[in-house]
Amino acid sequence: MNHTVIWLASAEQELAALWVDAVNREAITRATHQIDELLGKNPERAGESRFEDSRILLAKPLGVTFEVSEPDRLVRVHHVWRYRTRS
Repeated sequence: MNHTVIWLASAEQELAALWVDAVNREAITRATHQIDELLGKNPERAGESRFEDSRILLAKPLGVTFEVSEPDRLVRVHHVWRYRTRS
């Protein structure tokens, strides 16, 4: 059974700013779709647990923090950022 993925307004604003400023907008778009797919299918196994009910997921070049409400089959994305790997 799938989960519904909701990006909080603040996370949507962060994502929009990242996309506007991106040199490679396609990479941002691909990562966003990958995040939605992973969180929609099996969020309890996506990424790693953090404090309390928070989890973190990296989908190059984006990272997100999210929370899963299993009874509601709902995932809330709280924060998104761009990260860079060292060359």
